[in-house]
Amino acid sequence: MIARARFAQSGFTQPPDATFTLRLSYGAVKGYEENGKAVPYDTEMGGAYQHAAEHNSQPPYNLPESWTKAKPKLDLKTPLNFRFHGGYHWRKLRLSNG
Repeated sequence: MIARARFAQSGFTQPPDATFTLRLSYGAVKGYEENGKAVPYDTEMGGAYQHAAEHNSQPPYNLPESWTKAKPKLDLKTPLNFRFHGGYHWRKLRLSNG
């Protein structure tokens, strides 16, 4: 509804609000280097636990309690399809109880 009102007022003169829209990008998917360390383009569930451990599980790198409790039940090789982008942080992800 807000998007329609903005469009009615501004037409195509302003970019759309992408809060609830699908975002697409294109280009080569590849890792990068940071502080002399290779960072792969993908990661696994175990990578989240490793990252937390490398930072002594201190904020903002600590994992939610639900993740800590679920760890023994998880296959840590399961791909974790998430990277930090903009204002979002992997820490905000939640494991389901299922």
